[in-house]
Amino acid sequence: MIRGRQLWLPVIICSILATACTKRVLLVKSGKVKDPTPVLPVDSSYKLEWEDNFDTPGGNLDLSKWFHRAPGPRRDGFNNSESVSIDKDGNMVITTFSDTIGGVVRHSSGMIATHTNFLYGKFEARVSVKNRPGAWFAFWIQSPTIGNPVGNTAVAGTEIDVVEVKPTTGRPVHSLVWDGYGPFYKVSQFASADINANNGDYHVYGVEWTALGYKYYVDDKLVWETTAAISKRPQFVILSCEVWHNDTWAGRIPANGFGSKQRSTSIAKVDWVRYYRYK
Repeated sequence: MIRGRQLWLPVIICSILATACTKRVLLVKSGKVKDPTPVLPVDSSYKLEWEDNFDTPGGNLDLSKWFHRAPGPRRDGFNNSESVSIDKDGNMVITTFSDTIGGVVRHSSGMIATHTNFLYGKFEARVSVKNRPGAWFAFWIQSPTIGNPVGNTAVAGTEIDVVEVKPTTGRPVHSLVWDGYGPFYKVSQFASADINANNGDYHVYGVEWTALGYKYYVDDKLVWETTAAISKRPQFVILSCEVWHNDTWAGRIPANGFGSKQRSTSIAKVDWVRYYRYK
């Protein structure tokens, strides 16, 4: 009997460990724990040079890496630093919420940008989005001199939208915008396959930007290549949620708004952001 118990003990232990591993995999897939993916570039020709895992002690945004960009009114919303937080799981969270200021309803959301400017490389972020109509998430790379001069993106730079996730479709949108936002505005855009991108599941979105063009990725799968509007100047990374009441992009803001900050269910989470420099 003792020998039998000794023989069964390793089997029981292995079974327990296997069950625990299975549970962890399921939790990761459901987004309940942080992604355990090792910090390794997909391509050995790239080297990890900058990252934020949003695990700063104290649970605050690392203001040595990020700043709150363009505070104040924007489209039909209001960029508010209060919309940005770090949760207990180490995600940077942008909550879109509504409150009443001086008798006027205000829809707050958030936008953060890197202090660092980057030129060429691979940019990735692991993101979970669940926004309500009227609000959408974007991971983008912006030029501080976009549209200046018009007709020369190599010098002026290009808005590189790695991904925009809208509540009106499950298809991630990837874009290039150049020549400013006035009469010379130009855009090239592609919507990749429907992955139900706004349902709260985590996905990894990325772009490879070189002097020859751009390659866009969703969950490490190449979805779009283009040689349009190549920027050859350093640019900075932005993570944002914005509010826009319309029928053609993000949809209509709910009649009763998004709810208070504590009750809102319009939330985007970013687990990590990484930049790989070409060696």
